Amino acid sequence: METRNSNKEKEVNKAIIEWLKVKNYKNTLETFINETGLSESDATSNNQLERKWNSIVSQQKKLNEQDAYIKQLKEDLEKASMGGDGSAPNGIVKNSNELMVKKLLKNNKKIY
Repeated sequence: METRNSNKEKEVNKAIIEWLKVKNYKNTLETFINETGLSESDATSNNQLERKWNSIVSQQKKLNEQDAYIKQLKEDLEKASMGGDGSAPNGIVKNSNELMVKKLLKNNKKIY
């Protein structure tokens, strides 16, 4: 019985075969098929590799946006919580934290 990892590996290999076929990389395809023990007929037919890659790029973009948003919120929090002498006056930090939470909820942002 194959393990989950070997099943995933096999599915990735099938997607690679499909991609190599679509891109017409005949020599590479032949070598890859020989090394994996799969055949050309094992290729997936739903453009899986490109779809997954596009999904990764999209998720990375969202993650970068979230990182920038969090950085801005932290800067806003620091500015709002500083008193004239560099110390935080009573109540300001609490209110700033509440403000940050309200901003997050208002913008329906998720932090991972």
